[in-house]
Amino acid sequence: MRSTPGGGRALRDAEGGGAENRYAGRRLGDDRLRRKSNAWDRMSDPPFDAESGAPAALAPTDEPEPATMLLGESQEFLDMLHSEGGGNRKCVDPKLVGCVGLFLLAYCVQPLLVDALKFEGAAATSACLYLIPHFLGMLCVVFSPNESRRLATTPRGLQGRKWPLHVRELHLNRRAWKKAFFVAGIDLLHQAAEKAGLVLCGSGVYVLISSSSIVWTALISACILRRRFSPFQWFSLLLICGGISMKASDLTFEMHNEESVGVVVTLLSAILQGLTFVVNEKFMTSSNNPVSGPSLVFMMGVICSSLLMAWTCLWTLPNFQVLIVDRVRERGGSPVRIAAIMFGLFCSGAVHSSTLWYIVKRLGAVTSGVLKGVKTASVFLLGHVFFCHLQASQCLTPVKTASAAVCVGGVILYYVAASRAQQPATKRASPSSGN
Repeated sequence: MRSTPGGGRALRDAEGGGAENRYAGRRLGDDRLRRKSNAWDRMSDPPFDAESGAPAALAPTDEPEPATMLLGESQEFLDMLHSEGGGNRKCVDPKLVGCVGLFLLAYCVQPLLVDALKFEGAAATSACLYLIPHFLGMLCVVFSPNESRRLATTPRGLQGRKWPLHVRELHLNRRAWKKAFFVAGIDLLHQAAEKAGLVLCGSGVYVLISSSSIVWTALISACILRRRFSPFQWFSLLLICGGISMKASDLTFEMHNEESVGVVVTLLSAILQGLTFVVNEKFMTSSNNPVSGPSLVFMMGVICSSLLMAWTCLWTLPNFQVLIVDRVRERGGSPVRIAAIMFGLFCSGAVHSSTLWYIVKRLGAVTSGVLKGVKTASVFLLGHVFFCHLQASQCLTPVKTASAAVCVGGVILYYVAASRAQQPATKRASPSSGN
C-alpha cells in the first residue's frame, strides 16, 4: 500500500497530538496563573485608603478590584483563594491561608506582649523600649510573599519553585524622604501614646478604645479630603462610638486612676492614628510625586527606629538602673523572658508589615475589617485569660462584653459598607463590555 506524500506528516501530527493533549491542562493552568500574577503585579503598591484604614486599589482595570470584593460574592475571589489541584480540583491556597494566619497571630499578639513586658517590669513609658522592635520590624516590608511558587525559570528552561519571599523594589528619593519625615513624626507620637495607654489601662480596654481610630479617620478625611460617606457607614461609626461609650460609662475618671489616664491617652493615640491614615493617603495618591505604601512604611521604620535609638542613648541608658533594673527586680521579672518578649514584638512587627499589603491586595479591604474585628474580640478574651489575676481592668464584665460586641459589629459593618459604597463607582468607571 503506497502512502501519500502528506500521509507521514498527518500520522506524525496524530501521534504528537496525544502528548500535546496530556500537557494541555498543565499549560492552561500555568497560563492562567501567570495572567493572574501579572494582574496583581500591575496593582502592586496600592495607595492608602483613609476610609477603610488599609491600602486601596488603583484605578479600575480589566481585573476586579480587590478592595471592592465581598467575601463569597465573587467567582474571581474564589479563584484567587483557591489553587488548581490534580484533576482540575480546587483546593485552598496554603500560602494565602498561611499569610492570613500569620498576620492575624501577629495582629493579636502585639498588645498582649506589651502587657507581658509590663508585668515583667520592663515597660517604663518614658523608656519606650517596646517601640524599638516595632519600628525595626517595619523595615521587613522590603520582603514580600511571592505571588506564585512555580513561575521561576531554571537555566534549562524548566519551571522551578520560587523562594517564599522576594525583595521588593523600593523607589526612594529626597522628596519621598521629606514626606516620610512628616508622617513619621505623627506616627511616632501615635505609637508612643498608644503603647503608653496600653501599659496604663491594659490590653482589654485598650483594644476597645483603639477601635475609635476608624471614627477619627472618617471625620478627619471628611474635613481634609472632602470625603463623603453613606448613611450605612455613619451608622456603623455611631455603633462604634456607642460601644466605647458603654465602657466609658463604667469608669471613674480620676487623675490618679491608671485605667482612666490610659483611656484618655489611648483615645489621643486613636486621633493621631486617624491623622496618620489621612496624611498617608494624601501623600500616596498625590498627583505630584506619589509615594508607594511599602516605600513609605520602610522610610518611616528607618526614621522612627533611628530617633528611638538616639532617645535610648540620651535618656534610657543613663537612667537604666531606675527605669528598668529596679522595676524588674521589684516585679520579679526575668531577663530571659524580657528578651523573648522583645524578640516576639520584632517578629510580630515584621510579619505584620510584610503580609499586610499581600493580604489586602488578594482579599480586599473587607477582609482587613474582619481581621480587625477578630483582633478586638481575641485580645479582649485573651487579656482576661492571661492577665485578669494581675490587673483588674483586664477581667471580663457584662458591660465590657457588651461593649466589645458592639465595637466588633461596628468595625465589620463599616468595612462592609465601605466596600459596597465603592462598587457602584467602580462599575461606572469600568468600560462596558460592548466597547
